[in-house]
Amino acid sequence: MEILEQENLTFAKELAEAFDMRYFPEPTLEPTYITPYGYDLRKLDPIAPPSFKICDLDTFLRQGVVMERSVYGDFVFFEAMFKAGYLSQRVKDLYYDINQVTLEELMRPHLIIYLDASPDVLLERIKKRNNPIEVNSPVLTKEYLESIEYFYKQKYLKDFQKYSEIIIYDWNNYGDVEVVVEDIERLDFDRFTQYHSQLKDWRKWDDWEWSHYRRYYTNSKREIMQLGLIFRPRVSEVHHPGAEVVEYLDLLREVPGERYIEGFNPKSGDNVWFKTFHKSYRHASYDRDQQA
Repeated sequence: MEILEQENLTFAKELAEAFDMRYFPEPTLEPTYITPYGYDLRKLDPIAPPSFKICDLDTFLRQGVVMERSVYGDFVFFEAMFKAGYLSQRVKDLYYDINQVTLEELMRPHLIIYLDASPDVLLERIKKRNNPIEVNSPVLTKEYLESIEYFYKQKYLKDFQKYSEIIIYDWNNYGDVEVVVEDIERLDFDRFTQYHSQLKDWRKWDDWEWSHYRRYYTNSKREIMQLGLIFRPRVSEVHHPGAEVVEYLDLLREVPGERYIEGFNPKSGDNVWFKTFHKSYRHASYDRDQQA
């Protein structure tokens, strides 16, 4: 179940609780900025080479509006940024080439819920919150929000009506989660057969095939990610210049816990005497045996 919401960050969590499902917030890169020893790599930005400066929501988009979404809707934001001039055509071509070889490995959602709020309403709510990062944002403009709205409604939702159930609510004045729950309970997913395109990703032959996909998504995540490793040197925007790589590595050596691999940094409190094992040494087959 995918929730596309432009303002109410509690809706998806409340809906998950109503159906006794697990709630997954929008993915974020925030944890990757913090080392295992607690150092925030964003502190290096003032002295880091240009291509290594971290662009998070606060430093680039400065966007406080969060959408709980799946990877399938990621292109909406990509297209909005491309239209605003932040991305080149070469990056766009590479992005869609990666999507083509990775998204087909996944399963599209049963249900998409779109909470529709107009750009004017969103801007008014941002103004009322009076968060300087949002209010003074050079990116979070009406044109940017209109682009997101266009690609969601005219591209994403229209395309996905072939694969998923879609419910759209007017969320300009918010709404009642209980009403949404009742609407979902009335949906009949069983009406789709093998001849329908809707939910076809979720129709497997038997339990053995389901078992295969469970193992695939839990034990082979690295293999799925590697499908997107398309090396295209001419797209310079997604690669670090060699000289900057050397410069940044020199900076990292001065970061607590980054001089050596995790667990082998005595200056950060690691006991390295007689240590002959590290978690990254384990073979993939050993990990699968342990998980089984």
